[in-house]
Amino acid sequence: MAGRSNLDWGASMIQIGRFELDPELRTLNGRSGRVRIGARAFDILMYLATSRGRLVTKDELIRHVWPDTIVEENNLQVHLSALRKALGADRNLIVTLTGRGYQLAGHFTRAQETTAAQTAGMRVCQGASSGICPHRWVNCTAART
Repeated sequence: MAGRSNLDWGASMIQIGRFELDPELRTLNGRSGRVRIGARAFDILMYLATSRGRLVTKDELIRHVWPDTIVEENNLQVHLSALRKALGADRNLIVTLTGRGYQLAGHFTRAQETTAAQTAGMRVCQGASSGICPHRWVNCTAART
């Protein structure tokens, strides 16, 4: 689709809670294998993940996921609901800030922390060790309290 070329996903695996997003294959993988989500839901999750915990407004999400298309806010809500269902126990990683937008909750590890992340057993960006990490962060895991 034309809109997807506007999104810079990078080519690294991204961990979100107990899941891994593969931007290259456009898949969401859990402990028991691939989790089926729609293309738009994937785009929403990737955009939230690459926003590094920043608040993303509804208008911003719609503009990036459905560029050059007029969609109703309900479309976004339907896909977010499907994402939360797919994430199961990690559904609370997608935070709704009423009247403001959405945010992906979690802990983000930056590329310069690669060695510490590797020591802790985290999966890291393949480009980070060569200094060419396209997104400058290597891991997103749910903040457990």
